[in-house]
Amino acid sequence: MTLFELLTKPLSKISHADVVTFCDLGEPEGQQLDYKADLSEKGISKHIAAFANTRGGIIIFGVVEDKKSGTPKTYEGMTVGSGVLEKVQQLANHVAPLAPVEVHPTDEVKGKRFILVRIQRDRKS
Repeated sequence: MTLFELLTKPLSKISHADVVTFCDLGEPEGQQLDYKADLSEKGISKHIAAFANTRGGIIIFGVVEDKKSGTPKTYEGMTVGSGVLEKVQQLANHVAPLAPVEVHPTDEVKGKRFILVRIQRDRKS
């Protein structure tokens, strides 16, 4: 799984194993990619706005990044309880102007999922 595939493949077709395979490649965060360990991290709305105002991008929840290199450090996914997907969507809805955003969880492995948030480029930018 490449970054291009993460940005273009239907999110519903991306599995937990696909995300693990992608993280195994060691792709660092960049202009179109951000890792978040969980929903408690700050700056989610800022990243959504930045991606919408540039080329678009994807945020993968459930990945702990190495703070020095920006590469995935641990990536097992996260426990996704009730209301988590709605919370992500609410965070996306607080970005002005409203960014075109898709939110989708992967399948579950050992009680954990990745949440994928794909932000499309705002065509007005």
